Amino acid sequence: MKIRSLTFATITILLIAGCGKDPTVNAKGSDEEQKASIESVKDSLPVDRRDDFEEAMKTLLFSDFESLSDLADGEGMVRRLQDQIDGKTGEEIIAEAEKAREQRKQRERDQAITEIEEIVAKLSPETEKILANFVVERSLFIPSGGGYLGSDASINLVVRNDTDHAVSRTYFQAILLTPGRSVPWVDAEFNYDIPGGLEPGESAEWNLRPNMFGEWSKAPDDRDDTVFIVRAIGLDDADGASITGERFTPRDQERLASLMGSIEFEGESRIQSSIDARSEMLDRWREAAMRRSALIELALLRDRKAQADAARSSLVQFEVTRSRFYWNEDRFSRDPVIDLTVHNGTGETVTRFRAQGVLSSPGRETPWVEDSFSYAIRGGMEHGETEQFKLSPNMFGSWASAPRDRTDMVLTVSILSIEDSDGEDLFEVEWEPEDDARFAALEQMVAAQRWE
Repeated sequence: MKIRSLTFATITILLIAGCGKDPTVNAKGSDEEQKASIESVKDSLPVDRRDDFEEAMKTLLFSDFESLSDLADGEGMVRRLQDQIDGKTGEEIIAEAEKAREQRKQRERDQAITEIEEIVAKLSPETEKILANFVVERSLFIPSGGGYLGSDASINLVVRNDTDHAVSRTYFQAILLTPGRSVPWVDAEFNYDIPGGLEPGESAEWNLRPNMFGEWSKAPDDRDDTVFIVRAIGLDDADGASITGERFTPRDQERLASLMGSIEFEGESRIQSSIDARSEMLDRWREAAMRRSALIELALLRDRKAQADAARSSLVQFEVTRSRFYWNEDRFSRDPVIDLTVHNGTGETVTRFRAQGVLSSPGRETPWVEDSFSYAIRGGMEHGETEQFKLSPNMFGSWASAPRDRTDMVLTVSILSIEDSDGEDLFEVEWEPEDDARFAALEQMVAAQRWE
């Protein structure tokens, strides 16, 4: 950048032999007079002070520099430098530069303190009190079942609004972790626009779909030892205005740590106490939330397992007492037949059943056929009745692949589900193999952490 036809560049480069005793800079004269006086001032200094003089000139040139717009005003910078150095000796200019450095340092310190106070203001105890009254009663993360890019993963939340405000939108921090691991699988923020809002005292249950292309893509779908914890970090009122003020973000935390480490100031201990109190609060929340979330989910699984066991106990009362497979010889083409005798001891009227059939021969490791089938019972089957059913499974399906020349085949049939007269499942077993794995992992985790 040219500054008054390279006046300052010439000034700072041509600092050579001077004359006289304690000469001063003539910054108001012609360009030649300015150059000569600066050369004389520098030359009058001891050799070991000349570098200090050059640094002082640079410092004073940029002493009022605050932004790029200041840098664009080259002529103004030169005029301000001239005002500062006119009539001063070399030592006075060095002292003036040191003074300018101290002033800049003080301005930066004041700015840092102001920024610190602005960030700390986000740590309002009143805000934390309001957030604590928006209670997450239950948080479950249901991992992907193998859908495209985990797109079927979901979050189940049960919340209660114990604040004094209607809430239209809430912001959450969610952490998916394994006790004993220092780094969470997921630590993310998300928000939810509540349809109709949530009035004081109201509760709600939500099933949400996280964005699996972001932080949530890190969530494992092959682990059973995770715990999911969620806390509210921001609330909006019915008009969309924030109830809890500006949020304290991870970036704020990093910036605050950087500022606190760069200066010393009065009130530092007070602010550090606020930071420490928040860290302790979050540590307590994390520990309590892990224990609470694990125990709640374990209790839910215990209830579901008990219901599933009871359903199985009732379901086995619809009993297959005899089962046989053969090929029908009465038609032009041979058709597969499943011949069953069934007793209904369920206490209910059954109109349809679904079963799993395994057709094998003694000594075979791989069955001839292993497939499910269903049958609609005409008129239904009352409690206590025993009936024989001859089913013709799809002759083009797996049952048609059974050998036609074996006489040692054995058919084993297990009832999977039964329906009543309204087509509703009776004694539905809502329990999958992955539930067994999760249940066992949670029991082990709770025991290891001594949470019960």
